[in-house]
Amino acid sequence: MLALTRKQSIERLRELLPKHASPKISLCRAMTETGLFCRGFAAWNDTELAERFHWFCRARQEFDRAEIEALADRWQLADQTSRNLRLPCDIGARASPERCACLGWLRFSDAQLLGFVEQLETAEAARQSQHDSTGT
Repeated sequence: MLALTRKQSIERLRELLPKHASPKISLCRAMTETGLFCRGFAAWNDTELAERFHWFCRARQEFDRAEIEALADRWQLADQTSRNLRLPCDIGARASPERCACLGWLRFSDAQLLGFVEQLETAEAARQSQHDSTGT
């Protein structure tokens, strides 16, 4: 078990998490698809997701979950880019609550952050081991 402070855990997550996102897919979308870290949009049921992204759900109430997630993915990318941030997790400490779907790092306890570091390091080691054994 690792022994990291909250600040060290966040710094390590800032190193590990960008490997899962891309300029075209937000970290939130990537975590939804992999089930790692916070689980992205999958962490919320349909009602909670619509409430967290209320500003565009209010405009058209018949959005289904896939449409909300697609819009939320683009929103997260645009918001983090406009704030010059590498990760959407850093937005929570800076954004106003009415335009912030997630509190980012503030959502998690120190123990949870440490658990995420361990989870992502394990996933990275498994990925690297598979890469080494297949040569791909």
